Amino acid sequence: MVRLTEANRRRVRVALAIAAGCLMVVIALAVRQKPYGLAVVWSSLMVASFVGWGSLVNLWLAPRRWADWGLRAGWGLSLFVAMGGFLTVTHIARRWVLVAQVVLGVAALLGIGALRRARRPFLVSRRAIVVTIGRVGTLAVIALAYGFVVFTAFAALGEHWFNDSDDPPLYFTMAEKIVQAGSLLEPFAARRVVTFGGHMYLEAAFFAVSTPFYAWAVDQGLGAIVTMALLVGEIRRRGLRGSQWVPLGLTFLLFFSLVSARRNTASLFTGVATILTLYRTFRVPLDEEPGRGPASGNDPPRWPLETRRLVAVGALTCVPILLRTSTAAGILPFVTLLVASDYVLGNRRPWTLPALRSLAVAAAVLAGSFVVVLVPWSIMLAQSSGALFYPFGHSNVTEGWAFLRGALGYGDLAKEFVQDIFYGVPLVSLAPFFVAGLAPLKGRERNDLVALTLGSFIGFVALARQATAFPPEDTARYYYAFVVAMALVTTATVDRSGARAALIAACLGMQLGVTRDGLYRTTASELDKARKACDEDKDRQAYEAITQQYRDIQEHIPPGATMVTAVNENDRFDFSRNSVFELDTLGGMGPKPGWPVRQGAEALARYLVASGVQYIVWVDFDRGSNFYRRTVWREHMARPDFKTSYLAGIDTLQVDAADAIDKLVGIRRVVYRANSMTVVDLAAPPDRAPAK
Repeated sequence: MVRLTEANRRRVRVALAIAAGCLMVVIALAVRQKPYGLAVVWSSLMVASFVGWGSLVNLWLAPRRWADWGLRAGWGLSLFVAMGGFLTVTHIARRWVLVAQVVLGVAALLGIGALRRARRPFLVSRRAIVVTIGRVGTLAVIALAYGFVVFTAFAALGEHWFNDSDDPPLYFTMAEKIVQAGSLLEPFAARRVVTFGGHMYLEAAFFAVSTPFYAWAVDQGLGAIVTMALLVGEIRRRGLRGSQWVPLGLTFLLFFSLVSARRNTASLFTGVATILTLYRTFRVPLDEEPGRGPASGNDPPRWPLETRRLVAVGALTCVPILLRTSTAAGILPFVTLLVASDYVLGNRRPWTLPALRSLAVAAAVLAGSFVVVLVPWSIMLAQSSGALFYPFGHSNVTEGWAFLRGALGYGDLAKEFVQDIFYGVPLVSLAPFFVAGLAPLKGRERNDLVALTLGSFIGFVALARQATAFPPEDTARYYYAFVVAMALVTTATVDRSGARAALIAACLGMQLGVTRDGLYRTTASELDKARKACDEDKDRQAYEAITQQYRDIQEHIPPGATMVTAVNENDRFDFSRNSVFELDTLGGMGPKPGWPVRQGAEALARYLVASGVQYIVWVDFDRGSNFYRRTVWREHMARPDFKTSYLAGIDTLQVDAADAIDKLVGIRRVVYRANSMTVVDLAAPPDRAPAK
């Protein structure tokens, strides 16, 4: 038998990595004319890229330890989004840069995998065979979990329902604007103020090669895969044992019985994945010797925390907020509580000056890394809305209307709290999970789950008290990420027996009993979508054919001119040809001195021109989507509960702005009309008919 030296083994691994990279290129070229196949390949490459970028984080954070691929994927996903802020604020993040970012991540995965020396050789022995047989149940549950999550990712490629009030006019528009123009500037889009754009950056990376027709693959596909890998890694890190099929099975059942809170393609599972990544990073072993670390005993939390860990935690705290701003309500309390717990337990005399100095240093490092990641996104948010972090500070949202309402009184808060906690989405029964999550764990982790549970509860109450003013069916998506992450961690950390295991089993029994019919319908629907997804060329072509209608409209506007739009699918325009700004909530926001509410068409035309706009394009407000249809807003205004509705204020702005825009045809030149859309030159007087 020929024995290879370590140098030769490394050369073989490098050669295999190069061959794997070439194979990926060949596959990508082979499916480039098959949009479905291209979406599948590109989704796979994005997951591999996350693992590759996460491997680089692993080399920096814990060079002597190799984390499971789920944690590395979570690190890579977070780093991918964090880098996006710096690439977009400098307008570098265009199609080729997004593609390069994914390719470099894949190259990092292959390169590090090829050069990294295995810690132990693969040996087949009698003991290994016996141990493997003892783990058959656990391995079967893991295989089943990964099989189901991959199946849901394929089904996501067959989901083509989009919220016509959110997805094309906002999420797809911002993602396409990154791909084509490297920008997130939207000075007239009121909903821009409540999102930093991190999730749109992930969608942009997907759209750089694929199409919005497969947009559900980003959150429901990639996000779900990374989430499942993080959960499996969390359970397996204590050592793969046969008894672990219990927490694995319970976590698997909970994951796939979650009740959907989706209203659009925004971040849900990507938020869960980044929160789980943050949770696990608090205790991941860095340079400890074998036998030490969070799973090795009952040693108290180590203080002060390592600087590298603090930097990583601070940056990771920011990422879920970039994906969906409302997660700040649960994540910031969680991090604060956990650091405070480590500080108190790690210092016998926490009131002394040296101890307080160490706390100040830790807080400064955490805050500094958080701010570094946040700054580019805040700069872009301020460029659009005037606010660095909504709702703090002043924004350009039209005076008298806001997304948030004032804090509720205790009576109204109790009503909102009860209504939300018994709503049944995403969990049929929230309260038992909040109770189960308060049970301390073992060793250095004993307060980790308690802190996550308390932070989630604080965020849950904060959203009920402060307000999006949305009904429960909408509010559920805002607390989804941190509540689901808390419930999944609670389930993943149960023992085979005990009060907490019994409570979780009871929760899951209720969950499965109540959602049985819905789960059956959802599974049948996803089976159908997965089956049809690869044979939808006609549907996709019909979807993409609409783009030509918008490009026809745009051909009547000079290249380089700035235009504002109030159309059904703003993402169809060519953002590299013109500066395109969206009027998503008509009259909801605009650059200083602010949108001219109730001042008529002439004031509006002058305001837009003064703001640098030359052309305006709008859909027929009597035939547009529900978000722009005037009759819908007028019917809403006539409702008896108008004053208490979460849409109170938006409707009057919408109708007033729609009326003013319609009257522009009488005072400015109409350039073109087609496909129920009108183009007006705001700087030119109306055409006059020749005198007879």
